[in-house]
Amino acid sequence: MPKEPSTLSKNRTQEQLLIASLSAFGNKDYDAVSTREIVELAGANISSISYHFGGKHPLYL
Repeated sequence: MPKEPSTLSKNRTQEQLLIASLSAFGNKDYDAVSTREIVELAGANISSISYHFGGKHPLYL
């Protein structure tokens, strides 16, 4: 059974945030990376980090 479009969109946003955080944390220390920087790299909304991961720290782990 195919996934619902909203599930696909949610998974894509999570994936983009993970990729963006890998890039950002690969170039800077934890404290030097802002959530705004991550969402800009991901092309996502600023609230998406909190919604999907609960904050910046889980993206760093």
